[in-house]
Amino acid sequence: GLLRADSFDAQMHRHRFDRILKRHPCAGCPSFDDITQTREMVLALARVAGPEAMATASTTSRTLRCRIREAAPRISTLFTPAIYVVGGEGADEDVTGVVERLEPTVGVWEPVASLPSPRAYCAAVALRHMVYVLGGSDVSGAMLSSVCRFDPRQNLWEAVKPMRA
Repeated sequence: GLLRADSFDAQMHRHRFDRILKRHPCAGCPSFDDITQTREMVLALARVAGPEAMATASTTSRTLRCRIREAAPRISTLFTPAIYVVGGEGADEDVTGVVERLEPTVGVWEPVASLPSPRAYCAAVALRHMVYVLGGSDVSGAMLSSVCRFDPRQNLWEAVKPMRA
């Protein structure tokens, strides 16, 4: 029968890996299955590798596929796509620190922790599962060089090193 591309890639990887192990035996080296014995290790691997790599990794062994499947509900929460609206001006033109998140998979807006201080005209970027908010202006209109970081898993903001301005 036909093989899916990821299954073929996994078989090729196993074949190459077996050849290398025969040339360079490693009696004390645990297998990938041994390393991922616990759910915590599977989740740690998922955080670092990402969802696409986990999907490919699940094709490498039945054991790993079962462990990834068991951890799948928690893994999916690590990579849920979201859209954030951060600060800005309200209808009354007051600068706000309100932050809301849209979960596109369910189409629901929800409030999250407010900014440490209100700001408008700021920039925001997502990087490594965090949302960074940079610059903008405060309630008096003064330009800000401050930067804060939001951790969606903990629903917390923290200040980070400000921009040089």
